[in-house]
Amino acid sequence: MPGLEEVVKGTPATRLVYLDDAYATSYRCEVIRVIKDGGNSYVLLDATIFHPKAGGQPSDTGSITEGEKKVEVKRAMGVWDETGFHVIHYGKGIVGQGLATLSIDWQPRYLYMRRHTAAHLLDHCLAEVTGRKTVTLGSWLGDESYVDYAGSPPSPEEIKKVEELERRYVNERLPVTFKVIPAEEAASLEAPNEERLPKYARELRLVRIGEFEWIPCGGTHVRTSGEIGDFRLLRVTPVQGGYRVYFDVGRDGNSV
Repeated sequence: MPGLEEVVKGTPATRLVYLDDAYATSYRCEVIRVIKDGGNSYVLLDATIFHPKAGGQPSDTGSITEGEKKVEVKRAMGVWDETGFHVIHYGKGIVGQGLATLSIDWQPRYLYMRRHTAAHLLDHCLAEVTGRKTVTLGSWLGDESYVDYAGSPPSPEEIKKVEELERRYVNERLPVTFKVIPAEEAASLEAPNEERLPKYARELRLVRIGEFEWIPCGGTHVRTSGEIGDFRLLRVTPVQGGYRVYFDVGRDGNSV
């Protein structure tokens, strides 16, 4: 298995279509490199709608089709170098270099989008209820979704208020908006995790729910908080240096 840095060496950064349109389920793009690995392949494209496993968000799955050839994408992986961010698609099958059609598995992707937006809203609701800035330690948006926070956990009464507040903001259908700023402006932000910006990044993408704080994030999100659906806080457990909040959203957009 080649190292990821070797797979992308000498290729341009991938254009991340999912940042501009998280709802794109298919896309036509150019295959620029294919490396065989037994019956599997590493595929590099000039652009992609596949979000790699990153920032707590699981990898998208789906397919790459080029003529009669096809790769069933098992996972997408991201790697930075001096040219920017590259997404490597890995899966069973082979394609040739040329125009290809990408298709992602929409049901899991949309669930990740809803959970991702819910997690950002959870950050805000915790800060609003407790009166303390939230500092996240990590997260996972696959099954058993959670966010880890630094510090002492809120009381059971505060947790109940956090859930009620988030559900209220979901019902208000707040818009989810984005902007991009130069990376050097990150130090002026009053937002969590700006220190995690990769050293090669030249720009910083920010997401905002309603009129709340801007949050650095390269993930996929829904257009309004209303798409989160039925939100539930499931439990709170201790972790090293803080606590973990498990949550979920309705799988059908309505019920957990």
